[in-house]
Amino acid sequence: MNHLFKTILKTVLVFASLAFLGCATTTTYFHTSTPASKTIETQVLSASFEPLKNDSNFFSMFMLNITNKTDHILEIDWNKTIYFHNKKNLGNFVFEGITPSDVKARSVPSESIQANASFSKKISPLSKIALAGRKDLTAINKESGLYAGLLPEGLNSILIAINNNGEIIKKTISVVIKEESQ
Repeated sequence: MNHLFKTILKTVLVFASLAFLGCATTTTYFHTSTPASKTIETQVLSASFEPLKNDSNFFSMFMLNITNKTDHILEIDWNKTIYFHNKKNLGNFVFEGITPSDVKARSVPSESIQANASFSKKISPLSKIALAGRKDLTAINKESGLYAGLLPEGLNSILIAINNNGEIIKKTISVVIKEESQ
């Protein structure tokens, strides 16, 4: 009987120790992007698309860089520039300085890129905008309480619409976001 009691006690202690160790470990999740930044080149422009974390473990917005290789002005048509997730159209991008009414009316002003000049802007998919109050969010517009929310895992793409002297050029740039654990 004494031997049976010791065996049961040892078994309980082993399971209790394993349960304690299982509860004590914490898994940290973070996002990665493949590639970290993607660039396309044409005779007219060079454009790169890079997901940004901004002091968090997850991506919440993108950095769009465009270099105009021409001797005339190019214009980004924000109303025709679209965010795709896993090849599904999820709407337009938003950024600091535009109003919700412009987005709703699809009247966001085009942005000019001067001849032989570069342009950079932090942008976020409209479908991922969140209100203040969630943890680890990146401000799009602190005054309005709008924040860039978590970008989802999978294929994240931008279809850029560029007006080149009346001709609309559309180019897609994609990165794959994955959630990893440490």
